[in-house]
Amino acid sequence: MKPAYILLLILFLFSISCQQTLNNANELVEKQDSSYVKKAYFEKSGTLKSEISVKNKMKNGPAKEYYATGELRTLVNYENNIKVGETIWYYQNGKPYRVTPYVNGMMDGIRKIYYENGKLQAEIPYKNDELIEGTIEYDVNGKKLDSKVKIVFKTQDLLKYSNEFILDISLSNNFKNVKFFNEILSTSNKKIRILIDTKKGTGKIVYNLPPGSFEMRILKIYAEYNTSLGNPKLISSSYNLAIDHR
Repeated sequence: MKPAYILLLILFLFSISCQQTLNNANELVEKQDSSYVKKAYFEKSGTLKSEISVKNKMKNGPAKEYYATGELRTLVNYENNIKVGETIWYYQNGKPYRVTPYVNGMMDGIRKIYYENGKLQAEIPYKNDELIEGTIEYDVNGKKLDSKVKIVFKTQDLLKYSNEFILDISLSNNFKNVKFFNEILSTSNKKIRILIDTKKGTGKIVYNLPPGSFEMRILKIYAEYNTSLGNPKLISSSYNLAIDHR
């Protein structure tokens, strides 16, 4: 009986060893397969507030936010924590409010804004996360809205008194909430926009020229502002600068 008892004990221990190996293997698989959906809930109602697809400790796949009443509010797609594809914000009635295309985490393409009735309100172009010219707006019935806003230039010739020549820049509609930019070439020969000092809707570029000097160039000036519908818009205008202090 003793040899039989020893044999049973050996088989029992072998079985436990195999089970432990299997459990360890399963745990390893679970750690390697780190995909899950992280969920959050509204504190008072307990309804779903957000759910984020996670893989390898990073956002991968759709991330969703919800209204307290349960309707989808936002949908964002990620690849390794970087926004890709379309990010969509929704009205509570389920229709899209804003659709923004992303490429490698940057806005790139036409952002579309919609009225609550589903009609297109605006098309706003972006390139490499920067607003560019070409914003188009529509009224609630789908009719294209014409914009007559222009950049206005005025000069102050103070050369005789302080060797200064000042270029004032504003918008024709007298908008105060505006940013002006001067386009220049960088050291790498790339066009970049330099923010112009602006106060109360007027940008100023001050040129200091000593007697006997002059300066001539063509300026490319941009203005960024929000329209009456609240959409960002970029416009530009050229100015032929000619300063003669001789």
